[in-house]
Amino acid sequence: MEVEGEGPPKEAEQQKVADAGEVFLLMKKDYRISRNIRSQWFFSNLHKIVTATPDEQLPESERELEVLSVLPQGWKGEPVDPDSSFKLVPTSKATFLARRYRFVFALDLSPSTSSVDGCRGRVMLEEVFAALETCLSGLTEPYSAPGSSHVFTPQIYVTVIAYTPLISYKTQ
Repeated sequence: MEVEGEGPPKEAEQQKVADAGEVFLLMKKDYRISRNIRSQWFFSNLHKIVTATPDEQLPESERELEVLSVLPQGWKGEPVDPDSSFKLVPTSKATFLARRYRFVFALDLSPSTSSVDGCRGRVMLEEVFAALETCLSGLTEPYSAPGSSHVFTPQIYVTVIAYTPLISYKTQ
């Protein structure tokens, strides 16, 4: 005797489930998840029902990939029930989020950036540092994936390299 809720979903139940438009997945912290493993997850879950992992289970999870949220096809920003289920189809988009990110910024500090922009009346070098500041402040803001209430704050490693031809070392 098959108990309701166990085993594969019945054909009638599968027809009621909406197709997933986009799935947001959180990768494990300890090591980098390869593109092969990501592809394998997508293909092994294709035409299957996926649901979001509850927020309270995410911090202590040991799984390689956890589903943060699932959005229906044609999603327009309306709230999504975190307990709802969706069917992963070939047109579904999978977005993988890491718990750590590395960024490298290469700044051009050559003499040409010290000239004044004729349209704005500002020194272009000021624009370079303003853009870097805007980018760094945006990177440090916590955020949540669409359809999820989990506040996501990844570790961020930043390297800034400044290029200028005017600085010379005695070894050169």
